[in-house]
Amino acid sequence: MAGADGKTALPRALEEYQAEIAWDSIATDKPTITTHAVGFLIGIGGYGPTMIVFPPTDDADQSTKQAGQQVWVIAYIAVK
Repeated sequence: MAGADGKTALPRALEEYQAEIAWDSIATDKPTITTHAVGFLIGIGGYGPTMIVFPPTDDADQSTKQAGQQVWVIAYIAVK
């Protein structure tokens, strides 16, 4: 939606944790950047104000991989 062009998204948290999400994973798994959980804003100091969330999956390996890509307190997202 932002018009970025690349093969990998690199979301980085304020505490400098960074994940690498392949563009094909974004197209297939459709993660979202969320600001709300259960109808409430995600506050600063918890996981917010923004975090990457993947839809649930029954594939244990995929779930483990995606857990490492769910960046909390996103500072920015680079694209390369």
